[in-house]
Amino acid sequence: MGVVFLSKYTLLGGWIAFYLAYGIYLLVKKQWRELGRLVWWSGLGFLLATLPWLIYFLATGSLGDFVRVYILFNTKVYMTSSVSFFSNLIQSAILLGHFYLSDVLFFILGVGGTLLIMFQRTILTSNFARALYLAAFLGSDLLALYGYQTGSLYQYYQLVYFAFFVVPFIFLLDRFFKWVHLPAGDDPFVILGTLVLSVFLVLGVNNNVVSSRLFPNNQAITKRNTTKPQQPAQVEFARIMNRHSSHPTLLNYGSIDMGFYTAADALPPTYYFQNYNIPEKAAPQILRSQRKLIQRHQVQWVVLNTPAKQSVREWDGDSDTPGRITSGNLNPGTAKLASALYRNYRVVKVHRQMFEQVDVKYWLFERKG
Repeated sequence: MGVVFLSKYTLLGGWIAFYLAYGIYLLVKKQWRELGRLVWWSGLGFLLATLPWLIYFLATGSLGDFVRVYILFNTKVYMTSSVSFFSNLIQSAILLGHFYLSDVLFFILGVGGTLLIMFQRTILTSNFARALYLAAFLGSDLLALYGYQTGSLYQYYQLVYFAFFVVPFIFLLDRFFKWVHLPAGDDPFVILGTLVLSVFLVLGVNNNVVSSRLFPNNQAITKRNTTKPQQPAQVEFARIMNRHSSHPTLLNYGSIDMGFYTAADALPPTYYFQNYNIPEKAAPQILRSQRKLIQRHQVQWVVLNTPAKQSVREWDGDSDTPGRITSGNLNPGTAKLASALYRNYRVVKVHRQMFEQVDVKYWLFERKG
């Protein structure tokens, strides 16, 4: 549980429901010794995972930052709903229902599979075990997106739902193989058929392979129509920066880091080195700090992005979502910043590539003088 808490605390719903259900059961049964053991060993395990990090944060004087950023900032800024607890649960249940009804396979494994496990006495042999499984299922799925609304979701938020697909999927596979009666030996036809089916299933639901090294010069690397091997903006810009300076300072303006800092081994000269998918008014200090760096030309290199068909002077952000990152990880706009930027910096390189199905132009600026 401690690992989950430090990784993504919104995934604690299943743990919370499990401990509540189990704790209430032990209280009703008056099993005080078992309840004490549950609290002791669970608490010890939680501390084992979290205490080293708490000591580290205390030693570096960053415990306050950890609480403000990881807990307070996430709960106050990313969660878009401000209604009551019960209303948020209803909203979360609606999101869960939309997810299961969006795909036949999701419905079969998520709803049908859970009911199947609940009524299979060979898997969960007692009523208490079934109740505990159901409580963990509902707690995990309902609290994972607590406080969110439909328009504020990304698909990866819903990955937590897949955890409860595993048991029904294994159970159904087991029944399938018992029904098919596969040969005991290494039948080449069965092995080949399984490989072909696996490849088909992977390629049929995921097209990430077209953005891999198997497809050089794919659109995630470059939009140039050339047979000469190309590199993405991150690598191309890193080579330029490292060629001009041994310890470059860099600001990737207005968006998430996108790997520019890592590729160039460059340090950002500001605490707010990246932006987040939140309205600017929610944390105005982020973009304010970044603009100040550019206006005072306190950073050597600046990277920013615009839509492919717009320049730095033209890009004013998305009018539908003012002051926040938009599709393609595009920054909230550069038009108002352009005057100070071009006064203190010069364009060194422009690179086009696709990101999240959006044609993006990346600009590399170097400080003048």
